[in-house]
Amino acid sequence: MSRIMSVLSVTVAVTALIAPRSALAQAQDHAHEPGTEAHSHVGAAVSCETLATPPWAGLPDMDRLKMTALRQEITALSTPELAIAAGFRPALGDIPGMGVHYVNLARSRDGVDINAPDHLMFAEMDGTDKLVGAAYAFVDVPNTDEPIPFESDLATWHDHPRFAPDGQTLHMLHIWFIPSSNGPFAGLNFWLPYRTAGVAIPSSCWMADDADALRIQTVSFALVPPRRFGLQTGRQAEAEAPSPERMEMIAALDAAAIAVDHDAWVAAADVFIADLSDSERTRVQGRLGNLGANQMSSAERDAAGIAQDANDDRLGDFEERIEEFQTRLNLTDDQLDDMRPVMAESFEKILLALDDAGLEQGGGRESLSRRDRIRLGRQIRDIQEETDKEIREILDGDEMEEYEKIQEERREQLRARSQGGGADQ
Repeated sequence: MSRIMSVLSVTVAVTALIAPRSALAQAQDHAHEPGTEAHSHVGAAVSCETLATPPWAGLPDMDRLKMTALRQEITALSTPELAIAAGFRPALGDIPGMGVHYVNLARSRDGVDINAPDHLMFAEMDGTDKLVGAAYAFVDVPNTDEPIPFESDLATWHDHPRFAPDGQTLHMLHIWFIPSSNGPFAGLNFWLPYRTAGVAIPSSCWMADDADALRIQTVSFALVPPRRFGLQTGRQAEAEAPSPERMEMIAALDAAAIAVDHDAWVAAADVFIADLSDSERTRVQGRLGNLGANQMSSAERDAAGIAQDANDDRLGDFEERIEEFQTRLNLTDDQLDDMRPVMAESFEKILLALDDAGLEQGGGRESLSRRDRIRLGRQIRDIQEETDKEIREILDGDEMEEYEKIQEERREQLRARSQGGGADQ
């Protein structure tokens, strides 16, 4: 069985978690078909008494022992700084419902080791980054015979075929160390945005009702501000403060959750959701559809009628750029291996910034207000500056000069495609 993952596949594994609008549309349309559950792609409800919080009393005894051993094994990796020192690299910033993935390339090549997860997941809580979970990742055929390292039926591989060679797929499994909306192995933990925003989480028992679950998920992702990537870490920059009226709505949600008052929370959630702007509503629905569809296996997506190849155009564009760099810069294999993850992360950050602005890559920016164009331009420049800084450590002087020439040609192409309305202006 092949477990050797390319550097691109490993580093941008989490980019498959943010699929383009075509997957979004399919997932959202299916979620609202008569007779289907609105949250069917983001995890089934679990027992709120035994599977909503550690120590996960509803798990088999052996699974609980394994999770305890895992936590002890990675105690020395409990901060982002310690994780980085151990060979993990942050990728793509804070993904709603997951936090920031820190990926270890070397581990991802070695197959599944229950006490050596390939990814660590950190999320901001009370102003500091905390280790909230881990993930295993490997490449194999869709019907892998790689055994799940846990006994529970809740533990299943989800996969990302677009980030593996033809005929294979990237398999993943998440493990949570903190209370989780959908159990210890959920693909998405909807409590994370609440906790990052400092808002009390709703009762886990309310997840058993489809309508309540959808409210909980919608509020969760609506609490996540638009992505504003900062330099170096890929973390989101400081978001704009909500309006006083919005703060009152959030306070009502917080108070009802603390009181475990279901009716009051539902009323507050409905007011909050009704107050969302069209752009906020689109962003939330997009995130729910995209991320939900990507927590499924290939077989589940086939059964749901969701296409598997929705990201091919974007991945193809990335591969064309990598090929151009390799040809024009005459890169060595080692340089290419070093450059791929840097470029992949930069490429996806820019795509995410454009997505959150409601734009496709390279066009349509004239529809934005002048303020939003300036903001988007700053985000893209910040991303590119940090990318260039990392690339300079890989290339020599002449290679860097040619690289900058290629980048300037690319910017000219984007300016031409945006017909004068681009973010570079």
